[in-house]
Amino acid sequence: MVRNYGLALVAVTPLALVLVHASSPEPVPQLLADRVLETLIGVAVAVAVAAASRAVRPR
Repeated sequence: MVRNYGLALVAVTPLALVLVHASSPEPVPQLLADRVLETLIGVAVAVAVAAASRAVRPR
């Protein structure tokens, strides 16, 4: 499952970027910067939720 997810991630991300670029042409560096920013926000939220759930979990 991990291998398939990795392959899908590698294939789907460029496809999504190409489709977004085709529908509303923007500079590619701007699209990549937006994608990196969105990924960093997602990682920060996931880490915060994991830390909060670990702090709340009874031992």
